[in-house]
Amino acid sequence: NISKFQNKSGFDNLISKVKLYRNWGDCYGYYLLATGYADIMVDPVMSMWDSMALIPIINGAGGMITDYQGNDALNGSSLVASNLLIHDDVIRILNNQK
Repeated sequence: NISKFQNKSGFDNLISKVKLYRNWGDCYGYYLLATGYADIMVDPVMSMWDSMALIPIINGAGGMITDYQGNDALNGSSLVASNLLIHDDVIRILNNQK
């Protein structure tokens, strides 16, 4: 089911707006985000046991972490993490909102 991977057109739109895009990240991507070497980390499919350790790390680093729709990350099946300044814009772009 393609819907479990979220919104492809929104993701493609986000990719068109960033300077550099890498399609591999896993834990290393969140490390880069938490240490200030990356601005956005997106995982369209996540399980709760994978998300639980990342939430306090990103929050503790001063970032924001939610699901793809901007809701509580722990209750979602996806993750979007970024700094506080751009998080709302990232969520809006991923969901094709104006």
